[in-house]
Amino acid sequence: MVKLSEMGSFTLKALERVLLRASGSRDAAMNYRDRIVLITGGNSGIGRAFVDRFVEAGARVFTCGRNARTLGELRAAHPGIDAWRCDIACAREVDALRDHIANECGRLDMLVNNAGVMTQVNFRDDGVDDATIAHEIETNLTAPILLTRRFLPLLREGREPLILMVTSGYALLPARRAPVYSATKAGLRAFTRALRYQLDGCGIRVVETLPPFVDTPLTANMPGRKMSPAAVVDATLRAIERGRDEVFVGQVRYLPWLMRLAPGLATHLVANS
Repeated sequence: MVKLSEMGSFTLKALERVLLRASGSRDAAMNYRDRIVLITGGNSGIGRAFVDRFVEAGARVFTCGRNARTLGELRAAHPGIDAWRCDIACAREVDALRDHIANECGRLDMLVNNAGVMTQVNFRDDGVDDATIAHEIETNLTAPILLTRRFLPLLREGREPLILMVTSGYALLPARRAPVYSATKAGLRAFTRALRYQLDGCGIRVVETLPPFVDTPLTANMPGRKMSPAAVVDATLRAIERGRDEVFVGQVRYLPWLMRLAPGLATHLVANS
């Protein structure tokens, strides 16, 4: 997301050294075999990469999406998974999925709140559609909050339960071309941090991963340097195994430091990314 070519090489090297020192803890490999995992939006992009990784690791994978064709392709690629056609913004469909997992497994070990949409909205354009804006807010912010509440009883029964929220580098600073998306991800980041405080001491770990601009179907027609979904998943799981609850992925890892050292530059770079 942040264009590194616009930053001085000396600054980048200095930041890299600091980050390497700060991340010096050893990896503690996690065993995902037989763990019960739900991934929203698992039929494409980052969600699909999570599905691939957890299936490979031997987890019992449940996933959901709205596209029947891509869900069918997912079932064909991974016959053992449970892929549901479910709109996470529809309470009735979410409840049906929750009840299914409860009946099948009686618990949930990991919830990956990944599903989301991003639209490029210009509020100077009189043709901005209210329904499109409301749908983006509902999908990216309201739905994962309500879905988390619905699945908390199953997570309480889980084995080392973990909630993973997929937000964005735009949760830290907004992008000019995606004001609603930026606002929803900032809101989801705030909810994630508050939820972590509330669940402290009850055994449910709450983790946030903040990817950069990622190469997904949603961004196919958008210019810019993009990270692969598989690389995002790799970085996220490595950080989880190191005990981190906030994961700044790829170029986003420079952003908190740049916001402190040169806040104006950071704001400009992200706004125009």
